[in-house]
Amino acid sequence: MNETQKKAVGTFAVSMVHSGMKIGIGTGSTVHYFIKALLEKNRLSPLSLQVVCTSKASENELKGTFPLLSNTLDTPPDITFDGADRIDDEFRLIKGGGGALFREKMVALVSKENVVLVDESKWSNPLSGFPVAIEIAAFGMFSTISRLQKLGYRGMLREGVTDNGNRIFDIAFDGPIHRPEEHHSAIKSVAGVLETGFFFDTVKTAIVGLKSGKVEVRKK
Repeated sequence: MNETQKKAVGTFAVSMVHSGMKIGIGTGSTVHYFIKALLEKNRLSPLSLQVVCTSKASENELKGTFPLLSNTLDTPPDITFDGADRIDDEFRLIKGGGGALFREKMVALVSKENVVLVDESKWSNPLSGFPVAIEIAAFGMFSTISRLQKLGYRGMLREGVTDNGNRIFDIAFDGPIHRPEEHHSAIKSVAGVLETGFFFDTVKTAIVGLKSGKVEVRKK
């Protein structure tokens, strides 16, 4: 997605935000434009919002403008806005390119509504063309990777740690990913794996940036 598309998608998404809401804010370059547009909307007409962010990076971008919901997630967001690396016609997602997949999934699962912000190049049937991030515990991580490899999953250990102090192992699939639910279950069964970048049944609305510069809303 080029910068013009990201800005258009982020700005459109902010039109769905109204004072009094509790909102979830995801992570990534498109969400960056959403946050910029949200701060500008608040500057022009102050909003009464409570927010929960899926990363410290997004929290920092908000600059303390809005009070934060508890990260225990006992108060669910009314709506959450986040990006995706890939999405298919069944609204199954690959996420985690920004390394925040664990918190992203935890927020998505409790949010009353989830909206994904993407450009049309992210639409992929079947899912393909992007590694699937796996968050694994730092403790014993090489034994976890060994168990994944024995199941046939190959990939690369990403540098650095997540906001949770864990590591990211990016699994590379050769070609289209058929039956992603089965892969998710197999990977999650491995001791040391905390979460996968496969997201199912969380999103029903996608805001899609088109090459023309226009924005399209797609519904599941």
